[in-house]
Amino acid sequence: MVFTTDHPAGTVAARQQIGDELSRAIAERHGVTSAVMVRTLAELRAALSTVPYLDDEPESSKLMIVFLSDRPPADAAASLDRERFAPDRFEVIGREMFVHYRTVLGDRSSRPTTSSGASGWPARRAT
Repeated sequence: MVFTTDHPAGTVAARQQIGDELSRAIAERHGVTSAVMVRTLAELRAALSTVPYLDDEPESSKLMIVFLSDRPPADAAASLDRERFAPDRFEVIGREMFVHYRTVLGDRSSRPTTSSGASGWPARRAT
């Protein structure tokens, strides 16, 4: 989901506070705990300008950006088994994972994992 706010979001701490407030509001209103990641408009634009597969794929429905709560450790990102997802491909850059689905989206039963089978990095849990 995309929300807008008048609250200043220029610092990491400010974005964290906005995310925590949204997480609490979702829990109070809907009874579910949900981690909330906040990105500024500039960060969203930067992610869109970083997509590595735009030159290869004219069909934007086959491209996806996964927004991560934190930059994953380099060894965790490097340990993701790319061959498992061929011909689809992905690239982790900063706090985003860019995915190019060369197959039909939803045809895959697998998800990116490390060679040990564990998820690549833990998501931050909202409190």
